[in-house]
Amino acid sequence: MKKTVIFAATFLAVFGLVAGLTVFSAAPVTAGELCGGEYNCIYEIYCANETGPECPNPTFPYYRYAINGWCTSGNPHHFCPDYQGGCCRFFW
Repeated sequence: MKKTVIFAATFLAVFGLVAGLTVFSAAPVTAGELCGGEYNCIYEIYCANETGPECPNPTFPYYRYAINGWCTSGNPHHFCPDYQGGCCRFFW
């Protein structure tokens, strides 16, 4: 019985400390701000194997995506959203 009480007390103490540290040390979650337009971002271009109504030209039938944007301002709280921007001839 004494072991159970000591084990339970130790568990509650450790659990309380971990929960307390998590609450007081966690950084606030923020969404950040847009970088300031697609011209302030550098993107990787990705041509998907998807086709659709945005690419009606049979010569360029595949969707082109701008992905993994990097903001040229260097501010870590700014971000560049991915977007579908045009059409490609081939997918890769």
